[in-house]
Amino acid sequence: MYTNTMYAIADVLCLFIFLIGSYYTVIGFFSLFGRKHDKSKPGRIRFAAVIPAHNESNVISDLILSIRKCNYPQELISVFVIADECTDSTAALSRKLGARVISRPISTCKGDALSEAFSVILTEHTYDAVAVFDADNLVDSEFFSVMNERLSSGKEAVQGYVDSKNSDSSWISYAHSVWYWITNRLMQTGRAVLGIGCVLDGTGFVLSTELLEKVGWKTTTFAEDAEYTCLLAESGIRVDYAENAVVFDEKPRTLKESVRQRRRWTQGMFDVQSEYTFRLLKHGKLNALMNLWGDVLSSVSFAVLTVSAFVINFGIWQSTVGKITLWIYILFNILIMLLALVKDKKISFKIILNIFGFLIYIISWLPVSFFGIFGRRNGGWYHTKHKGKD
Repeated sequence: MYTNTMYAIADVLCLFIFLIGSYYTVIGFFSLFGRKHDKSKPGRIRFAAVIPAHNESNVISDLILSIRKCNYPQELISVFVIADECTDSTAALSRKLGARVISRPISTCKGDALSEAFSVILTEHTYDAVAVFDADNLVDSEFFSVMNERLSSGKEAVQGYVDSKNSDSSWISYAHSVWYWITNRLMQTGRAVLGIGCVLDGTGFVLSTELLEKVGWKTTTFAEDAEYTCLLAESGIRVDYAENAVVFDEKPRTLKESVRQRRRWTQGMFDVQSEYTFRLLKHGKLNALMNLWGDVLSSVSFAVLTVSAFVINFGIWQSTVGKITLWIYILFNILIMLLALVKDKKISFKIILNIFGFLIYIISWLPVSFFGIFGRRNGGWYHTKHKGKD
């Protein structure tokens, strides 16, 4: 009796994991289809480009210059640089290029820096939207034009496509890049096609100032993007996705940099998940909840089901139908990932050459997450050191 009960529990758990994995597979599948956008006459959105920066003299000039080269009326773009406890020439270089500098003598976290900048911007009543960038970014020339169209069609929060500007710097930067390429398509585009709401991704996103006045920027964690996404979901506001509004982000070059960056991100995500999981359930925001846990659940479910196909041979996976179902699930997901890379023109022979590096990157998430969660109260905001051009 005890054994039968245990097998029954195991079967239910396996089925539950399969359903979770299938949820993300469906999202990934729909990411391969086209998407209709609301037709509207583009307005003349006035943007405040906001850049949090801590000792970013190596890269800040390139970012500001890329904004100034955008195919959008420059009189409608003002650049705000938040000099966050800077001890180098970040502030001076920014002012030289025409940016307004907001100095913070003490660095706490990125969310606090953004909050201070948003307060200044909202007080002036001059801008229609804020566009947030990391200091190491480069901005595609059509970014503001695309965002102008989305905001003019009634969207209030829009995430752009976060690409990589240094995928070839090292095996770890390439692994980071591949991960972003896959999740950009499978998760962000898929959610947008289905209309279930996307997630803010830390950089390359815009928020209308009207939205900021309605849902204040009150983030307290190191994962301010995920936290504000949850706050928006609670207010019934879905984040849109603009795959043609591209920003290029600098990925970590070494495993040590990668681990430190992801460890800090894990700390912030754990705090957000702890705070908002039951809040989202309470408000019936199931898609937002699945978005919050997306990186964890999609990866874990795929890993568990893949292992099940090779190792587990009991219960629902023992039957012929069960085995076939597992293999269809695995092969279908691999096919979707490959098609996503092809569709975005990211597929190349280098992916095959770097497959082991990518696997190391994926596997390393387990210890990174473990130490990130249990050490989440230690230390402050970790600033990634950016080198700019190779």
